[in-house]
Amino acid sequence: MGFEIAESPLFEIDREMRQTFPQVPFYPEIGSIQNRARLDEVLRQYKPSVIYHAAAYKHVPLMEAHIFEAMENNVSGHTTWPWRRRSTGWKTS
Repeated sequence: MGFEIAESPLFEIDREMRQTFPQVPFYPEIGSIQNRARLDEVLRQYKPSVIYHAAAYKHVPLMEAHIFEAMENNVSGHTTWPWRRRSTGWKTS
């Protein structure tokens, strides 16, 4: 399952997964890590055993010019995960 706010990158990942690994089920889901209700819905539906969070902005010079957006995404989005674990029953190992 892929969870992404941006439609185009998710479309490309979905297409690449289907071409490269046709035997592996992949479910593209649109949503924001900052939207707790949507994140809960997806976690409950798929019950992932492993989550890799790669949502942080990585282009530092650009994001230094847009500090509020960088903080909102990188910090606020990251702090959503512990709350989701509690509310959905998802467990860490």
